[in-house]
Amino acid sequence: MLASELAATVGGRELGTDERRSGRLRVELTLRNTTGVRVASASARPARPRELEKLVGDLRSGRILEQAEVDVVGPVRKRRLVVDAPLAVSGEVRLPVRRLDAAVVRGGSLVRRGREVAVRFRLVLAHPTGSASIGLSGRAIDAGAAQASLTAEPTAAPALAAARPTIDSASRLLLTLARVRQYDAFLANPAPGGSVEAVYRYETTHAPRITAAAAASSEGGVILPVLAAIAVVAGAGGLVVLWAHL
Repeated sequence: MLASELAATVGGRELGTDERRSGRLRVELTLRNTTGVRVASASARPARPRELEKLVGDLRSGRILEQAEVDVVGPVRKRRLVVDAPLAVSGEVRLPVRRLDAAVVRGGSLVRRGREVAVRFRLVLAHPTGSASIGLSGRAIDAGAAQASLTAEPTAAPALAAARPTIDSASRLLLTLARVRQYDAFLANPAPGGSVEAVYRYETTHAPRITAAAAASSEGGVILPVLAAIAVVAGAGGLVVLWAHL
């Protein structure tokens, strides 16, 4: 769903998990939306443009359609599209450091608190780019290993905002909504007619140690999903379900 990589160097060398060093600091968190799939679609000219405008308008207003149909005229051309579930991602990268001078932040805002700094960010990863990076650089004194925590939520907002009353646009919108629903409905709702939403949380952890030799040479950290929190609204009861998902 979300690929992530966190790297930190001081003086051009990777900063190990148990190290504290001083020098020129560079921290970078790279994020990539991996929900994209290639699917079949079609392109044509609508027989009744107003019918298509109403369909797109209903979708943009949040109305859920069981089956969307539009009459077309002329040739129907087959297409292949890359469709993803856009992700609204927010979180922070934390760094223990006694002092940080000449700080430069990319993709977020810097927060200083005691002997720690953090870069907070909020962004949306969606096709065609689907990737972003958050960076921090400066002159550090006694810096430790960086950590990150973030939350990713499937969202249809970018697709809805880009929707236009054309067959191509409506087709992409419907496919995107279906892809978002796949990730948003991570668990089935036990209540007929109830809603379901999924939130994916990631935390920094050490890479798994496979062998003693690999353990001696591996000091980096990776960000792994540690919890998918699914809020299931079951009528007036408001049932909340939490499920650990690794």
